[in-house]
Amino acid sequence: MDLIPGNIYVRKEVHDEYGGSRYSGITPTKEAKKVFIWSNESGPHHGYQDGWSEDKNIYYYTGAGLRGDQELEAPMHNGRLLRHIENGDEVLLFTGQKGPGGLWKYECKLSLIDCEFFQTKDTDNKNRRAVRFILERIQ
Repeated sequence: MDLIPGNIYVRKEVHDEYGGSRYSGITPTKEAKKVFIWSNESGPHHGYQDGWSEDKNIYYYTGAGLRGDQELEAPMHNGRLLRHIENGDEVLLFTGQKGPGGLWKYECKLSLIDCEFFQTKDTDNKNRRAVRFILERIQ
């Protein structure tokens, strides 16, 4: 399966092809050397603050974890995204589409340039510290 920016894909089919969890927002693959990140309109309900910079070259992505403080070094999700360059992983951004579930637009490849912590609410509306990844569009 070739992933083409702007095309719509069924998430299940992406995972069938490349691997990775079908449910998490950050889904690294074992064999394909890819880290998929998934962002949709339900994110703000969980304290996520994802989105593009004004010039559309930088994407801000909230780390994984619905409740409590997020851990930057969580090895399966945040840590894998944090270390994608040293691991040789590509980062690919998908955004959820309105309509029937499971449809996602492949946006582009990204590369991490920085990360920071910020205060937000979690799924239970409790204050928490979250991770914000700052990623640059590379393709």
